[in-house]
Amino acid sequence: MNAPKIAGQSAWYLKRQLMNYKKGIRGTQEGDVYGAQMIGMAATLVDEQAVDNVVAHILTFPDNAVASTIEGDVASGQKYYNVCAYCHGGDGMGIQAMNAPRAAGMSDWYMARQLQNFKDDIRGGHPQDYNGKQMGFMADNLHDEQAIQDVIAYINTL
Repeated sequence: MNAPKIAGQSAWYLKRQLMNYKKGIRGTQEGDVYGAQMIGMAATLVDEQAVDNVVAHILTFPDNAVASTIEGDVASGQKYYNVCAYCHGGDGMGIQAMNAPRAAGMSDWYMARQLQNFKDDIRGGHPQDYNGKQMGFMADNLHDEQAIQDVIAYINTL
């Protein structure tokens, strides 16, 4: 199903993403095969209260650790992450005031895919996805696949 870990993610972020799917801000960009799968799921949530109910349910899930699947140069990744930390926090737990979700302890394969999607304007390409556009600019600092693997390898240590 290609579903990432969502347990442990912040309620405000989960709600924003579900609403973005409902509004067509996410999952509609060409090439976003997996995001498109979520459009139908989000469409079953008839209103904002239904979204809030789903988010409340997700918040009851146990925040179990996930296995690391990405290998990279942790020291190199830490250098890249120094910039990420301004928004996602030094501990990778996210900062709501910066509109940055938790990265630490989340599905590394999913983060790697999303970083590439940001670089390719598959994610953050919608004119109303202001946070996604900002993340796209940041992801462009990761010049190649190795840089993505390195930063994810570092995040896996948080």
